Amino acid sequence: MDANLKRSMEETCRELGMNMTTAFTIFARKVTREHSMPFEA
Repeated sequence: MDANLKRSMEETCRELGMNMTTAFTIFARKVTREHSMPFEA
């Protein structure tokens, strides 16, 4: 992940009231539960 993407992700997570660890944990749980990506490519 390049520095600009990381900075943008951190800012977006803050706006949503969480940090990147929480966001990635939510993502991992959803992928594991559904056995698919939670968005369209």
